[in-house]
Amino acid sequence: MITELCGRLGVIGALDAAVGPIKQRERGFGAGDLLAGIAAAQLAGEDFLTGLDRQRADAAGQQITPVPGLASTTAAGLARRVTPGQWQAVETGLAAVTGRMLALLPAPRAAALAGGPVTIDLDTTDVEVYGPKKRGVAYNYQGQRVGRPHVASWAETEIVLAADLDDGTDDPRATAPDLLRRALAALPEPARAPGRVAMRADADYFACGVPKCVLSARRGRCRTGP
Repeated sequence: MITELCGRLGVIGALDAAVGPIKQRERGFGAGDLLAGIAAAQLAGEDFLTGLDRQRADAAGQQITPVPGLASTTAAGLARRVTPGQWQAVETGLAAVTGRMLALLPAPRAAALAGGPVTIDLDTTDVEVYGPKKRGVAYNYQGQRVGRPHVASWAETEIVLAADLDDGTDDPRATAPDLLRRALAALPEPARAPGRVAMRADADYFACGVPKCVLSARRGRCRTGP
């Protein structure tokens, strides 16, 4: 089912087109393969990169997975090659996939989703990690070594539109306006009509520039800085 969905929506190709090449030789796995392969392993119940090796050892499963043969060491090496700008470009690729999804839905269902209400949900969560060599993480106020995903999702469809990975000391309110702008840009065009987009977030977000950004978005634009 996952492989069929990736094929019909052109997930790997859309990600490759948005991110561009991540290595000099254009062969083997690209950014689309990397992300689709990791996502497929997660959907199969894996929590760590080593889970890719367990999936790879499953001869039958490799016949139907969207990205066969992806090893944990290969995935880690490819991930190190992706620049910060390319990571953010993933959102552009996923936006193209979301648009294709909307176009393939029955017309009444697509109209209901795009016609509103359209809610962008901003939220963070701390993900505890282990090992002193983990990069991009820090101890939070509870003494846990964590990464802090900051996610903007289309609530009605549960589709992630934009995301940042912070650490345990980062304040998500500082980057919330930029994250919201990127989320608005990733919404399919029919769902971006002025006055239809609402935001749902914790009260702490209202200490930054998010409310002004939302008001601008409801008028058809979002230009307010943090």
